[in-house]
Amino acid sequence: MFAQKYAFKSPSAAAAVIKGRNSNGLTSWRLEGADLTYKEWEAQQLSEAGAPR
Repeated sequence: MFAQKYAFKSPSAAAAVIKGRNSNGLTSWRLEGADLTYKEWEAQQLSEAGAPR
């Protein structure tokens, strides 16, 4: 548990601290309430942002 908020430079850096070893944050983190990895969620966000309105 962190005593204060901390912004990591990458999802992998955050995953490495939590797991105590090198870790691919793009596949380690999962979106709560959905069956998506961070990588899948990020790709979805980018495709929605680029879709014509």
